[in-house]
Amino acid sequence: MTRAGLLAGTLLVVPTLAMPAAGQTSPLLPMQVERGFSVEVAHPSFKELEMTAATSVWHLGGSLPLLVPGLRAVIDVPVAYAALDGALGELSGSSTVLGNPYLGVEYSLRSFLVLEGGIRAPLTTADAESYADVVGFLADVSRGEAFLEDVFPVALGARVEHRIRPDLSLTARLGTVQAFYTGDDEDLSSTTFVDYGVGTNWTRGAARVGAGVGGRWDASTDEGKFGENSLHQLGITADVALGPVRPGLSLRVPLDQDHRDILKASVGAYVQIPLR
Repeated sequence: MTRAGLLAGTLLVVPTLAMPAAGQTSPLLPMQVERGFSVEVAHPSFKELEMTAATSVWHLGGSLPLLVPGLRAVIDVPVAYAALDGALGELSGSSTVLGNPYLGVEYSLRSFLVLEGGIRAPLTTADAESYADVVGFLADVSRGEAFLEDVFPVALGARVEHRIRPDLSLTARLGTVQAFYTGDDEDLSSTTFVDYGVGTNWTRGAARVGAGVGGRWDASTDEGKFGENSLHQLGITADVALGPVRPGLSLRVPLDQDHRDILKASVGAYVQIPLR
């Protein structure tokens, strides 16, 4: 058994947790700035596994407007670091993994509607000896494909925003991903997933608070009910503008029992830095 496989077994990973999802940023985080970059870090807390405080999952993102008005390129580079607080069977020490980078575009079709599409290039450094990729996957299942091996996801999605009043807005996202399997296991094949979420953002002066629920459904399986083939998580964010820079804090909590049996929560921080 590989180290990643042993860790996954220890955490009681269920099949539904292996669903890739679309998107460059988590649907439970604020949208990326029009031109600039962002840094996000999250520390997952597990129920049955003791990790050091340095265990973290990083997403380094950027966006740049293209020649066509309303069109921009986006990128996300995921990195996971995991260190056990002690030893667990064959697992010990630490592990660092570069995930699958996201390359995509977003197009503002209307002031309230953004279309998105992209891929995650299968360039992960995960191997039979690593386990940071498993930690990275479980930290935010809405972007689990960032740390999966032998998967080439192609994603499409749309986001809408309805402003109720100047300081309060509602957002929704619907997307799909075709996950092409590139490995040698004849029992696995390409799969289609549906990604969705709703949220709200409230602004007061330089401060901003957001909350939302995101979910993902395996649309390819014929077995089980919707609840057995989907996962959901609650996200809460708070940030403040310090000049052009906006630092913030985030919290993601799993809502499904199978997921809660593994992960308590992911607590993180992020910063958005616009460029002129």
